[in-house]
Amino acid sequence: MSVLTVVQNGKSKKIEFEGPHKLNDLLKTTDVHVSQPCGGRGVCGKCTVFVNGNRELACKYIVDSDAVVVL
Repeated sequence: MSVLTVVQNGKSKKIEFEGPHKLNDLLKTTDVHVSQPCGGRGVCGKCTVFVNGNRELACKYIVDSDAVVVL
């Protein structure tokens, strides 16, 4: 079991998951939505978040272990 910690506006939520998932799909499970004007194709950059300190696209990033996401 892995844990995704989501930090938004100074508050954090934890999401437990198994196996690899697209980051955006995991965020949706807790009603955290990231803008995706391009429909998740990864071309607009509007879903950029920080995962473990690195800039990533939520629509393309695959989470497969513990991670911290800052929105």
